[in-house]
Amino acid sequence: MNATDSTRTDAPLTADSEWVGPAVTFKANWSALNLPEFPTIGIRQTLIELLSTVSHQNYGTIVGPVNPGWTPDVNPREAYDYVDLLAGQTVELSVEFGSWMGDPGLGTPLSHGGTDDLDIFMWAPGVAHTYANSLTGGQTTTGANPEEGTFVAPVSGTYTIGLDYYSGVVPMGWKTDVFAYQATGVLTPGDESEIDTSVTETNARYAVQTRFVTGTSLDWGTTIGFVSSVLVLNVSVENFFAPTITSLDPDGGETVGPEPFTISWTATDPNTAAGDSPSLGELLGFSVEVSNDSGLTWKVVTYGTTLNSITYDPNSAYYGMGASNMWLVRVNCTDGMFTASRTSAATFTVEPEPVTYVPPYELYVVIAVIVIVVLIMLVTCLLKRRQTSAK
Repeated sequence: MNATDSTRTDAPLTADSEWVGPAVTFKANWSALNLPEFPTIGIRQTLIELLSTVSHQNYGTIVGPVNPGWTPDVNPREAYDYVDLLAGQTVELSVEFGSWMGDPGLGTPLSHGGTDDLDIFMWAPGVAHTYANSLTGGQTTTGANPEEGTFVAPVSGTYTIGLDYYSGVVPMGWKTDVFAYQATGVLTPGDESEIDTSVTETNARYAVQTRFVTGTSLDWGTTIGFVSSVLVLNVSVENFFAPTITSLDPDGGETVGPEPFTISWTATDPNTAAGDSPSLGELLGFSVEVSNDSGLTWKVVTYGTTLNSITYDPNSAYYGMGASNMWLVRVNCTDGMFTASRTSAATFTVEPEPVTYVPPYELYVVIAVIVIVVLIMLVTCLLKRRQTSAK
């Protein structure tokens, strides 16, 4: 098997090797079969697979305090365990509980009492630890020992196992056993196959397996229908990278405003240029925040934009923050998997709006009164002159 990444072209794929994308490809190529006794048998298909597995075991002892009885949404639980999983893995969870028959440990037997009962929960990263959110459905089979549950991991991250001890007799020992697995493969006609590892949509370590299919019932080796197989373990693949915000304006020391001004930035991500790869060609999204007190407080002025600039009015009735010489701008970027942030390197100044003199209301009243009085006086003088002329 060979592999291609951003620095190596058609290099041998070996155990414990590391491959960096953004579009790592693995290629399996088999030589033609040479079976004189079966000259019509040839390679019909080639399979290449990425296999991810997680095997986790842990143990502990519940010594109290204990909240006995059925309390599915009361936290904290009597014990917790944690395991890292990848999105899409099928997860099998099993928890055995009872009294230790010797020193606590994975190899130590547990004695199961007649009144022992324990319920298990499995929560994805970032969700509330409630019965409704448990991926096992809140496994509550009365008398089952071990308690078991199966689900498909919705996201990559650290999962929480909650152990809720029903009967409340302490001390009580427990053992967790988690096995998670996922296979992503490509089956191609002929004697070679190729897989773009970005289809896994995660960075991880994989076992890489390739097999070819003869399409017969010939038992050659250990598998009927497969003439041979190769397994390469502990191959690390990294196709997905965090974005980088490479420039930001204003970046410090400028004087802008009071009229609306432009906030602009540039960002790069190796994955955005990988449009030919099935899971890549990412679109970056941005949010923009402003501060007028050197970063003590921030206001979000736009979010979810895919542009590289916005026009900002510091005197906007809703988004504005007024004049100050302690302004900062912060731009946050996400590619859907990773995030990055950049803040102005130093504060900049937003000028105040020009002050326009507005005479007080009283002045208008005084002027109006004077005008009226003058008009009355003029009218009076004109009337007196006419009367004099008439005599």
